[in-house]
Amino acid sequence: MDFSDSRIGINDAARLLNVRTSELKAAIHERKPLRGVEPPEPMYRTGSGGLVFRAGDVMAVASLLRASLQKRDAGFLRDQIKVPDDFDRMCEDEIAELFNGK
Repeated sequence: MDFSDSRIGINDAARLLNVRTSELKAAIHERKPLRGVEPPEPMYRTGSGGLVFRAGDVMAVASLLRASLQKRDAGFLRDQIKVPDDFDRMCEDEIAELFNGK
């Protein structure tokens, strides 16, 4: 069953995007990216300040958010840590002795 054309409210959209409702509302009202990704466009606004979205639009943004999180650079310690050239073979004799029982 395809739910992409289903309508969902702001709270469910925020849950799918793994963000706070207030964060999603602010990104939409201020027309700013949500954690580096354009937020989903609401289908319509309800009278009480709520927003209604197409589930497919929210799921598309959720996949973009996941992809952007995977691209994070772990090089923040690049200049602070030195990995030895023989890192993958360090203490290999001692380790072999432990496994071989010598």
